[in-house]
Amino acid sequence: DIFYHPGLKFLYPVPSGWNIENSPTQVQMAPKDGKALMVLLVAEGNSLQTAATNAANQLKLTVSSSTTIKINGLEALEVRSQQITDDPNTGQKNVIDLQSVYIQYGQLIYVFHGLSLPADFSVYKPYFDKTMFGFGELKDQSKIDVKPDRIKVVAVKKEGTLGQALLDYSIPTNKHREHGIVNGMDPTDQVAAGEKIKIITK
Repeated sequence: DIFYHPGLKFLYPVPSGWNIENSPTQVQMAPKDGKALMVLLVAEGNSLQTAATNAANQLKLTVSSSTTIKINGLEALEVRSQQITDDPNTGQKNVIDLQSVYIQYGQLIYVFHGLSLPADFSVYKPYFDKTMFGFGELKDQSKIDVKPDRIKVVAVKKEGTLGQALLDYSIPTNKHREHGIVNGMDPTDQVAAGEKIKIITK
């Protein structure tokens, strides 16, 4: 339940059971019920206050509080706000509560945004707090030195199923579903001898 970024050398806890989507520009975390969202991204600005002001302007946020804090020795700014929009279909106001934490780490400013409907916010605030206030420097060299998996193209040794072909390359059965996705196939699909497949190696 810890997210490690070996390249940028930071870590933070992730709520247990939440779905994570990691893209080049941001990390999104959400509970299975979809009633909250937490996002981590690099903020725009050369100071914590400037970054918070830029985000408030871009996202059209109404800020209710802004507090300078420290998170694991790092300078940070905690901001509470609301995003209020008009529903074009009903004419009613849509209100989202946000908790944002801006953290100065190295040359970059990172921001966590945690958001939900006002009625649900108190339920999810402890999850936001644990993740945001758990941000810190990654010092574990074994995590920093981790090597990425590689995809290797190999030839099927004999006719059979994809699963059987993977076993010929010593791929354990608990990795067959993952390899099926990589190959765009099901492990039970037939493959011919000499057909090219992808396997994941270190």
